[in-house]
Amino acid sequence: MFIKVSQVSGLELNKPTHIEVEGIDLVLLGTGSKISLFESRCPHQGAFLHEGAVRNGALVCRAHGWAFDADTGVCRGKQGIALTSIPLRIEGDDILADAEAVRALADRRKTEGRSSETVASVIQSQRTINDLPGPAGLPVLGNAHQINLEQLHVTMENWHEQYGSFFKFRILRQNAIAVAHPHLIRMVLRERPHNFRRISSIESVFQEMHAQGLFSVEKEEWRYQRRIVAQALNARQIRLFFPKMQQITERLMRRWSRASEDGRVVDVQEDLMRYTVDVTSNLSFNYDMNTVEKEGDVIQDHLEHVFPMISRRVNSAVPYWRYFKFQRDRDLDKALVALKGIIDDIIDKSRDRLKQNGGNVEAGNLVEAMLQLQETEGAITNDAIFGNVFSLLIAGEDTTANTMVWILHFLSSRPEVFKRMQEEADEVLGGSDVLPDLETANRLIYHDAVINEALRLKPVASIWPMEACSDVVMDGVAVPAGTPVFLLTRIPTLVDENGVPAPEFDPERWLRKDASTTHFDNVMVPFGAGPRLCPGRSLSLLEIRAVMSMVSRRFELELPTDGPSVGERFAFTLIPTNVRLRFKERNKYPAGPQFIAPTAESVRLGA
Repeated sequence: MFIKVSQVSGLELNKPTHIEVEGIDLVLLGTGSKISLFESRCPHQGAFLHEGAVRNGALVCRAHGWAFDADTGVCRGKQGIALTSIPLRIEGDDILADAEAVRALADRRKTEGRSSETVASVIQSQRTINDLPGPAGLPVLGNAHQINLEQLHVTMENWHEQYGSFFKFRILRQNAIAVAHPHLIRMVLRERPHNFRRISSIESVFQEMHAQGLFSVEKEEWRYQRRIVAQALNARQIRLFFPKMQQITERLMRRWSRASEDGRVVDVQEDLMRYTVDVTSNLSFNYDMNTVEKEGDVIQDHLEHVFPMISRRVNSAVPYWRYFKFQRDRDLDKALVALKGIIDDIIDKSRDRLKQNGGNVEAGNLVEAMLQLQETEGAITNDAIFGNVFSLLIAGEDTTANTMVWILHFLSSRPEVFKRMQEEADEVLGGSDVLPDLETANRLIYHDAVINEALRLKPVASIWPMEACSDVVMDGVAVPAGTPVFLLTRIPTLVDENGVPAPEFDPERWLRKDASTTHFDNVMVPFGAGPRLCPGRSLSLLEIRAVMSMVSRRFELELPTDGPSVGERFAFTLIPTNVRLRFKERNKYPAGPQFIAPTAESVRLGA
């Protein structure tokens, strides 16, 4: 039996198209010679291939760059690996798929990632969570008294030192597990959303804030919203947006030039959060907040209350705020009211623009796309529109900005590394102070090595609070549905392929192209992995390249002689504290000096 999945007339050549049949994600490809239908999950780590691109006759995964022949599905350079192909038939303009082949694939995927042992057999053999090592707790509290939420990453990493890469702990009556082994981390991320999800407290916390968006929703609602958000952040939209990013980068350059003239010490985290909010709001909402050129009360003053409180509430043993509120909870309420006013203004302006054009205009950004779907399908609620704008603002601001802060911190104490970046920027940017085009960004090989090394040592998501949503087996241990599973993603990146600690900031490791590079490439998940790979990954990396190349081109870095020492705290992400620098204009930066380029052809950015 064959079922209709698409039409030939609606198929764009060499553009992956997402098709969902029987709950299975498929990717439809039309080349000059053939129309093909493959399973859309990359066999490497499960990322969606329909979010990738067709280059040189191959479908390329956006996560790790694996390339599959667009006609046959065979993986290039990986012997014995190929995509599952679904037979097709063309009848007139209709594209028909073999329903039995799809059902067979669905049946196989139902047991994907499960151990050959059943949960029942593991329980019978007494391998349960209680058999895992872990810290001793108190009768009622468990280990709750040992956890400082702002230093949660330190507590977990200390427990890892004592109990290994798979251990248990308890919060009140709730058993939880933590995993730091790369294969278990990959398994959890790959098996979303059918076997694992974000910890359920995330969903409830966002619901209480009336801010449910792609970050917090699950299952079918996630699938629906993912498609909309991914389209708003795809390569085409980023290319169209690039001139605006250049303008925002120039604004930041002028801000730091003024600081240089005045001899001021710069709070780089504050300034970079202005930059990332401006980029996110312009691309996703066509709304120029221009906080980089403002002083005083800006949206960041409200956003800074959000992430720490989300972290506190998600990881709280008791939802105390439902019964009484501390000052920090009242501050969050005020921030949410202010943010709702700002976001509602963004939505209202987008709605007015669509009405002025009678609704017959192609959506140019995420908000307009959601508003059009609300009018035509009614599937997007007002809360969902608000939630996605809110989610993109907090995620786009905090994570990317913090990564750039860490990079500048490392560079301020490694002048020889920064000198190589300056030489590369002089060579690659030529007479420009900022990236002149997207193609130039791909020539910043040493910059990419520096970025990867910072992501290795200081991943913003060093802990991923997850939850089993069905009974699963992890490394021979029965894990019941509802069990919190904390992924300690930084730990595997801090040792090399031989298990030797690698705490040094060494960008050269990404240029050697040896076993060490392969190891770190495989264990790093700074943007997640699997089907819920961060849809803003490409935008984030482009922002970092744009800012770092601008800094390399225009400035010298100088550490202040006084002030508190640099630290880090956990507030859902790993946040640097007390990073303050002086920017000094370079005396001269000639176009195109002699620069010995790295020998590696490229560095796969973002690992």
